[in-house]
Amino acid sequence: MYKTRHEYLGHALHCSSESLCNSLLRPAKIVSCHFSHLRSLIRRVYDARRLSLDINGVKTAMSGGSYDTLQVAMTFLDQTLSCIRGPNPSPTDFDCDSNNTTQVTEDDIMEQYGQSLRHVAELRDHYITTVCDVW
Repeated sequence: MYKTRHEYLGHALHCSSESLCNSLLRPAKIVSCHFSHLRSLIRRVYDARRLSLDINGVKTAMSGGSYDTLQVAMTFLDQTLSCIRGPNPSPTDFDCDSNNTTQVTEDDIMEQYGQSLRHVAELRDHYITTVCDVW
């Protein structure tokens, strides 16, 4: 009943209202900024999507006949499984968030844009308006 623009499982990460996406996850992503449990649920859906894609990759590699391709596909599957299970304290562990998003902190933003933000705040605080009468 809900057709999507693609054959992938899950929802496109960079979906916009202009793309005419009819995925059921689109409204959930829009309102998820207000509901932490919904964000967790969406995260789990993307984990399941990534796991499904890696399993399909292993199946394809198994029928392909190349041992190297199968080994790479199994490595991706193992990395996905370790990310879903939770962080591992091993120093050789795969960075789970490197494929999804870039972590941004307030300190990074202030370091890069702090001077501009302070300048705008200064202008805002000292902005003088005058009212003229229009008859």
